[in-house]
Amino acid sequence: MLSVSQKKYQAADLFRNDPFYSDNSPSWIARNVFLPIEYGKSISFIRDNKLRGLVTYAFLTEKELKENRIDAVKVFQRNEGGQLHFCQFLCRSGRQDVLDFVRHITKTLSKKYPEAKTATAIRKHANGSQRPSIWFRKDAL
Repeated sequence: MLSVSQKKYQAADLFRNDPFYSDNSPSWIARNVFLPIEYGKSISFIRDNKLRGLVTYAFLTEKELKENRIDAVKVFQRNEGGQLHFCQFLCRSGRQDVLDFVRHITKTLSKKYPEAKTATAIRKHANGSQRPSIWFRKDAL
């Protein structure tokens, strides 16, 4: 298990070394990666004591989702209300790791937030395109 400071250090490396995220500023990493880690709104995928993947999430209001604008401190402090939303997802260590990580995310969030039957996300592709996405818990179908 990594400490919070180890997780933040490895998460910064993970995002800075990824082609999709590498152009983001240090303040972007502080706001979108460090804050969720500090407030317990991240799930890690760790293998061999190394961070291989990270997802951050928050409960967003309908207005925040529609406008795609948030007050990061405020939303990462929330523990309920609004729509559970995946803010950032990064795992590039292979297909099987991604599948294992998604299962881990599903189990973790299903236990932590049993009332949340769905989660939303914006899928971002390397070519710059994006599309909305929705996740359903198996027992919610």
